[in-house]
Formats: sequence, structure tokens, C-alpha cells
Amino acid sequence: MPELPDLEVLRRRLREGLLESRVLDIEVLNDRALKTRYFKPAVLKKGILREVSRKGKNLILEFHSGFKLLFQPLLKGWVSFEVPGEAAPLLRLSFEGGRELYFIEYENKGMAGLYIVRKLEGLSFMKKLGVDPLSEEFTIDYLAGAVGERKDRLKAFLVDQKIIAGVGNAYADEILWEARLSPFRICADLDESEVEELFRAVRSVLDSAISVLEEVSGEGLPSFEYREHLKVHRREGQPCPRCGAIIKAVYEGERGTFFCPECQR
Repeated sequence: MPELPDLEVLRRRLREGLLESRVLDIEVLNDRALKTRYFKPAVLKKGILREVSRKGKNLILEFHSGFKLLFQPLLKGWVSFEVPGEAAPLLRLSFEGGRELYFIEYENKGMAGLYIVRKLEGLSFMKKLGVDPLSEEFTIDYLAGAVGERKDRLKAFLVDQKIIAGVGNAYADEILWEARLSPFRICADLDESEVEELFRAVRSVLDSAISVLEEVSGEGLPSFEYREHLKVHRREGQPCPRCGAIIKAVYEGERGTFFCPECQR
């Protein structure tokens, strides 16, 4: 699943390459991916891209006309300048200068969604999103207040999009490893210093990941789910890069929680 660092680098690259470009044509390639029906895709034709923004794990193309195209990748959605053989195309935007932008979905699960709207607040899932951890709203006071007396485990807390928008399964593992906190700790049990360490880890892990993804993608768009830089996620059975203990994993369905049993307490 694409998470905040993936989409943030994608946002920056699209902004650099397509800002103020005009849409010459739009083609829906998979009708079930278009989740809104009030506005037809044709309203984006001849539109000029004013901004590329992001909220949590949602990518937003904003046009001078006032229309917005929101992309919700969910598990397997992505954006590319071409369609890889293993991916299903959902929608194509043709920009002036011969540039084409494809919204795609790997494995064609039918989950990724495209929304054409004027007001993002009209989308119920957007109204429910919590604070973006790259925003000024994400402060130590906000995190301390959110942790409060909650009885959730830390991993569940971090991936709750109503609290922190953008952190998913992979980066929650990395944040907790960086903070030396067990994913199974109860939020309310954290002391002040541990909350401070968690806050620091959220920022440092996400900032570091963004830098890595920018570097490995060069001048192009980042690859779908590049994860080679992660320390513990999907590293079951390997030594912890900090203490050398063997990384363990606990699975719930298809999702795993990866952690070091020695240095995460």
C-alpha cells in the first residue's frame, strides 16, 4: 500500500513536471474506478493544472477551473507516465507537450478510486482524516493529546487515519522501531519522554524516507512501493540493524507487524 512518503514524492514530481499544463484529453479506462458521477470526466478537459496537493494517502490534482481530481490508491493504486505490463489502467490524462499521465492499479483489485469534485469536504472519507504529520498542525501537544488515555496498542494507533493521516503498516513499523517502542504497548502507558520520542520518530522516519525515495527515483516518478530502505518491515528472521537480535513478525490476516523483541520495549 502506498503511504505518505511514496505519495509525497509523487506529488512533488508531478508538481515539478506538470504544473500550469493544460489537459488536452481525458479517457476513463476502467469505469468502476470513477467513484463520483455528478461531474463527468469531460469537465477536466482543457483544464490547467493549478496545484498538486496531498492529504494523508490521497493525491489531489487541482485545476484553475475549480475542479479537483482526487486519487485514492488504497492497496495497489499508483500513478505513472506509462502503463506497466502487470498493471491495469484506470484513467489517462493527456497534457500539452505530449505528456500522458496514467492512474493505474496493480492486480486490478477494483479498490483504487478517482473522484471528480469541486469541494473535498463533500467526500466523507476526507472529512474523517486526522492531522497530516508533515503539517504544522502535527505537534508534540497534538500527539500527547491524541495518545491521552487511549487503550489502543501503539501500532493500531499509528495506522488510524482519523488520528494521523498518511502512516500505514510499513512506516508504522519503522516509526516504532526508531522510537524503541513495542507495537503492542498500550498508548495510555506511555510516559512523557516516550511520547516525545514517538513524535521525533514520526518526523524523522517520514522525512528520511522522502529523501531516500527522491534520490532513488532520480528525475522520474518513484516506483510503486519501494521498500529497500526499511529497517524492520518485511525483515522477519534478519538481524536488527541496531542490536543484532532477530526481527520477529506477528500476522493478522495478510498484514504483518515487524519488530525487534529486544530493543523495542
